[in-house]
Amino acid sequence: MFSLRVLALSILVFSATSQADFDGCLDYFPNRTPPQVRIIAGQVRDICFDSFAVLHSGESKTPVYVVEKLNRARLQDADEKRTDQFYPEARLPPAERAQLDDYKGSGFDRGHLAPAADMPNVNAMAQSFSLANMVPQAPENNRGIWAKSVESATRKYVMRAEGDVFVFTGAVFDKPVQTIGAGKVWVPSHLYKLVYDQKQNKAWAHWVENKDDAVMSKPISYAELVKRVGIEFLVGIKPSLESGAETIPSVLTVPVTSADCGSKRTCKQMSDCAEARHYLTACGVKSLDSDGDGTPCESLCR
Repeated sequence: MFSLRVLALSILVFSATSQADFDGCLDYFPNRTPPQVRIIAGQVRDICFDSFAVLHSGESKTPVYVVEKLNRARLQDADEKRTDQFYPEARLPPAERAQLDDYKGSGFDRGHLAPAADMPNVNAMAQSFSLANMVPQAPENNRGIWAKSVESATRKYVMRAEGDVFVFTGAVFDKPVQTIGAGKVWVPSHLYKLVYDQKQNKAWAHWVENKDDAVMSKPISYAELVKRVGIEFLVGIKPSLESGAETIPSVLTVPVTSADCGSKRTCKQMSDCAEARHYLTACGVKSLDSDGDGTPCESLCR
């Protein structure tokens, strides 16, 4: 049963607004209201970054969830080069944070929950490499199905949406919990990404097993995600998609007007990385991403 997977040790219920108030970044949450969380007893801390926020567990030494507030304008600015400068989060006590050495030789990637490709400026890009934004992720999963079928699909939807889209990304742990490193960082059994389109009042979630040969399945409903992980992400909100995955829209169903997409089809025609990203994600010009890694026009975007 999925209910056994919710960080399954000693469970308590608390309101994230009282123990994790996110005072500096409430705008990242729908209606400026953080989720209500069922989580293991132990220290949790809220951390605000320039472009995302983290509820962090000192027990697992990973995020409980990460939240982003995305829209088309922000993603059009997301043309920064990756820094790949991972670092332990100094705002967390040493006993509660992952260290770089924990990941060395573990066989797992340092998997972003708030993707580097979503970051709109230099500071945000650098902050996205905090280990407070990471979980141990199977490498082929991180670079393959998760990057291409979850993160890229979410960006495509945001680029075609009419307003703000709130995205919650988190990890789930099966018992017995696998750990890595001297710090015993927990390895998730599953990852999820909840997408909430505020204007449409629609929500759905991707649910992916954390293994190299994971198979992509249909998205699940918001109600099913809450049932599985025990977190009420959308407090006071009843999204319209409650009947199951068959009602969840494809990114292809969001209209793109002819004004948004011109006739350009090659990297030589692009003026900069932002334009290339727009044509790839919003207009579906796949020829701009010759190696299929989700980054268009390497000469402009690297």
